[in-house]
Amino acid sequence: MSIPLLFLITAVVSLGSKAFLKLCSNILTQNSVAKYSLILIINSFVACLFFGIFGSFKIAVNRATFLYSVIYAVIAAVSIISGVVVYRYASISNVNVVSSSCGMICTAIVGWIFFTEKVDRLNIIRLIIMLVAIVFVFFDQKKKESAIKPTMERKKGDLFSLAIIITIITVCGCANTVVLKAFAMSKKVTDENSFFFLTNVFLLIVALTIFMAECIQKKGEFKNSAELLHPKKLIAIGGNTVCSNISSLVSVLIVAQLDVSIYSPISSALGIIVGLVGSLIFRERLGVFAYIAAAVACVAVVI
Repeated sequence: MSIPLLFLITAVVSLGSKAFLKLCSNILTQNSVAKYSLILIINSFVACLFFGIFGSFKIAVNRATFLYSVIYAVIAAVSIISGVVVYRYASISNVNVVSSSCGMICTAIVGWIFFTEKVDRLNIIRLIIMLVAIVFVFFDQKKKESAIKPTMERKKGDLFSLAIIITIITVCGCANTVVLKAFAMSKKVTDENSFFFLTNVFLLIVALTIFMAECIQKKGEFKNSAELLHPKKLIAIGGNTVCSNISSLVSVLIVAQLDVSIYSPISSALGIIVGLVGSLIFRERLGVFAYIAAAVACVAVVI
């Protein structure tokens, strides 16, 4: 399958994933360890079914695949939870511009250090432009907070919380690319389908353990969390899982053929475009700085 087609598939499923994540964020209105655990349980169960069916339930495991799966399970868990929480603080477009820009910078550095990829002047210029895009996004977020201040009390920690969550998402995105690239290059592992299946088995076991512990310790927590089992909410969680799984499989195929320093800018550009489309779908109001940030980021990835 050609690389342009693989990137097109990635863009389509990424849009679906962003939409389902936004729906998940809307239905999860309060912080609850049990609810987050239940989301991971549903996510992991659906993913196990997906990869099991996709691979005709032929799972091959060895030591190397086992270790990669454990590491990737941690990255996936943090990514899922942070991805659900972040849309409380910013629009889909702003989140994507910042995470894509930061991810591009982080991944480029990783490519230079760990995969000995070439460092040139164009890459440096591109990274500087991406930093400018990030600044514009935070200007946009600050302007929104100032606009709503007369009508409702502003949460002082919102911008700081957004920065923290974006940082976590960036680190996870960078780690995700590194692990996938290392897995694709390794000759000791079995296959990507078994790798992802085993990853979700680990996620399911840990999430189920945490959920049971929370329900035992806190009275009424099970009933409170059970509202996530409503069909519409299950569709939102399951839909995001399926889209993310398809994206993961396609990403392995891409990074196996491209350098990280090439893959990162292209995926960042797609992320920005998908973010803008997602914001339009959900009718999110975007300020002028958000459009400037997106335009600046697009310049960085096409030069």
